[in-house]
Amino acid sequence: MILFGLCILLLYTISVFGKGDLCFFSKDKVLPLKAILAIGIVLHHLSYEFGFLSEFHSLGPVLLSIFFFISGYGLMRQFENSRERYLAAFFKKRVLFAVLLPFIISAAVYFAVLQPDINICYAIKVFFSSGNVIVPNSWFVFAILLYYIFFWLSCKLLNGKYVIAVLSVFTIAYILFTVSLGYARHWYIEILVFPFGVIYSKYENKLQTIYMHKRIYMMVAPVCLIAICLFYVLGVKYNELY
Repeated sequence: MILFGLCILLLYTISVFGKGDLCFFSKDKVLPLKAILAIGIVLHHLSYEFGFLSEFHSLGPVLLSIFFFISGYGLMRQFENSRERYLAAFFKKRVLFAVLLPFIISAAVYFAVLQPDINICYAIKVFFSSGNVIVPNSWFVFAILLYYIFFWLSCKLLNGKYVIAVLSVFTIAYILFTVSLGYARHWYIEILVFPFGVIYSKYENKLQTIYMHKRIYMMVAPVCLIAICLFYVLGVKYNELY
């Protein structure tokens, strides 16, 4: 987490004293960021096996949260750009080829190589009762699929007018459901930023006019960094107590 804080501090310093203009989200800028996030998440999982990667041990939730934020932002931005055409190809591109197909292939390889004798029916029963996924660390696939479906429904049936309200209600129901069944907290902590990505995309122009003022930007960014550090310390203390 110290490494993450230093990276944010470095980027903030460059943005304040650098000569270039602030740039905003776009497809060509987000794609390299998603690649970096994917590498960081892999290093996070490897940190449990290799001590020299211990700095990445606590970065997993942060990196995954950023990924979910970008996902929510991307969905809303593409919907506003092409609407019906985007919704018509949504399940084919976003659900089937982007999520389901890679998961099915990886699950097939996992079962064939590491769990050839697994009882699928029992594994599915355990999954629904306790949240223990069949393929290790694949919980996010199911979480993101649910958000994709409810995003599509809100845009298709309500023309995207109440997408924020729909996702907010779904998020509350999702948390209550996973908590009531005793699912681990990673099921609902990181995914919470998905709706915020949608909100940011919807009001991006208005938000840009606010933080384009350098004085506001110079104040808000350090406050956000301090808040991140504070919540991290509180999280560590909570884990120590419970």
